[in-house]
Amino acid sequence: MPGLVLIKWFSFAEQQSYRALIQLENAREIEEKMKEIAPIERYGKTFDMPLNDLTFGLAPGGTVVVWIMNGAENAIEVGRYEASEIETHPEHYREITERYNRDSRDYIEKHGIPIDGW
Repeated sequence: MPGLVLIKWFSFAEQQSYRALIQLENAREIEEKMKEIAPIERYGKTFDMPLNDLTFGLAPGGTVVVWIMNGAENAIEVGRYEASEIETHPEHYREITERYNRDSRDYIEKHGIPIDGW
């Protein structure tokens, strides 16, 4: 289990880059919790599996949420962090940004960039 994680990402919605150096203060506790078995339903059957996925959610505004899970239906939040804005070079992401804007424009115009609720 890593105790320290560095994440950098580019938010297409905001055209902004972020950086977070995350210290998992309770890494040993998280690792033990990940060994716990939880039911998960797949293909019409229920399976008992450990919570062996450590997932980092990167949200607009620089929020990073960390979960453990074996499926989204039983995710357990184990940490919430704030990233720092870093120098951005949107031109490096021009093509994929154009595709993102095409796919997301209507939603963002109607609802705005979803910064809260993560």
